[in-house]
Amino acid sequence: MRRKAVTTEMLKAELAESLLRLMAEKPFAEITVREIAEGAGVDRSSYYRHFTTREDVLEDYLDGVVSRYIDQVDRQAGRLESLCGMFTFFAGYRRELLLLHDNGQANLLLRVLARRIVAVNQADCYRIAYHLGGLFSVFLRWFEQRMADPPEKMALIVDNLLPDSFQPLLQRAAVPVVRETEKGV
Repeated sequence: MRRKAVTTEMLKAELAESLLRLMAEKPFAEITVREIAEGAGVDRSSYYRHFTTREDVLEDYLDGVVSRYIDQVDRQAGRLESLCGMFTFFAGYRRELLLLHDNGQANLLLRVLARRIVAVNQADCYRIAYHLGGLFSVFLRWFEQRMADPPEKMALIVDNLLPDSFQPLLQRAAVPVVRETEKGV
C-alpha cells in the first residue's frame, strides 16, 4: 500500500504534535530526537532535514500559531475587543502553551512574537520591545495561574495597564509596516 504524499508542513506538524505528546508524558530535557521521530512515524533523517534542535520544532509550531492569529486579526476592532480576541485565540491553545510553560520553553513564544513585530524606526523598536516584554510577562502570569482567568478578564487587566494611545502589538503586526524610506516622501 502506497503512503499518501506528505508535505513538508504536514511532516513538521506531525513532529510538533509528537513532541507535544511526549512533553505531556515526561520532561522536555529527557525527550530524544528518536522518540520524536518515532512518534511522528518518520525516521531521524526526516527530522534532521527540517530541524536541528527540539526547540526549533517548538519555535516552528509557535510561528504557525502566531501566523494563524495574525491572519485572523480584526484591524477595525477597538483596543479592548482586540485584546479580548488575542486572549481568546491563545486560550484555544491552552494545552500546548501550558506544556511549553511547564517545560521551561515559554520563552520561545516571546522569540516568535519579537520576530513577527517589526519596528518602523529605532525609537519604535524600544517602545515595542518594552510593551512586548510586559505583554509576555502577563502571559507568563496567566500560564502560572493555569489560564484560569477568562479572556475577557485578561483583556480588561491589560487594557487598564496600557497608555490610552497604545495599539495592540499583534494587531500592528497584522498590518505591513512601511518604512520611512519606502513611503516615497
